[in-house]
Amino acid sequence: MSVLFLYLGFDELLRLHEKIGRMIEASFDTGGIFYYAWVIPYGIALLILGLIIVKPFLKLPFRFQKKFFLSGFIFVAGAVGLEMLSGWYIDFNQIPNEKINTTLAIVAFYTTEETLEMIGLSYFIVSLLKLKETYPITAKSI
Repeated sequence: MSVLFLYLGFDELLRLHEKIGRMIEASFDTGGIFYYAWVIPYGIALLILGLIIVKPFLKLPFRFQKKFFLSGFIFVAGAVGLEMLSGWYIDFNQIPNEKINTTLAIVAFYTTEETLEMIGLSYFIVSLLKLKETYPITAKSI
């Protein structure tokens, strides 16, 4: 998970998802909910990651499964869900690139998207700290 968060941090800093999206847009005709084409490979990666972590996830106590699932759901709803919704809105309303950042609805989408990402990440951190507090790791348990 730490490698994933490290990648996501670099992705946000270097805008890797936007570069990947532009490469996909150059190869395929994307639009509607795939206006931001990066959601396609990242969605596939998310499904693969879900399959990889399902076994250790199910070993967690149920109350932490709920907390981690909810935090992930909130994060993904913002990062992918609202990105797809705003892409659809831009495409449907034929908003030109130079007006995207000044369109009130798009600003609201972006603000809500970033807020959900931060809420999901914050809730994950709080849940992780609560897990560590409840089940401390000792030299004996390693």
